[in-house]
Amino acid sequence: MHGSPAERIYADKKTGATIDRAGFAELLHYTQSGDTIVATNLDRLGRNLRECLNVVQDLRERGVGIKPSAIRS
Repeated sequence: MHGSPAERIYADKKTGATIDRAGFAELLHYTQSGDTIVATNLDRLGRNLRECLNVVQDLRERGVGIKPSAIRS
């Protein structure tokens, strides 16, 4: 997807109602400055708007970009 190798595609089966998700935690651990996260839905970054905005801000401070996917799953 989007030219990413399969081992760098992170997915969770849990709902976005919790931020405690293994795939999401692995993604946050792996990303580094210059990376871009492509999210199928930006609401997957948190369980509410405030949490989404906090995650986006934290990632931006680390130099990580975020963009929505044109492909919906």
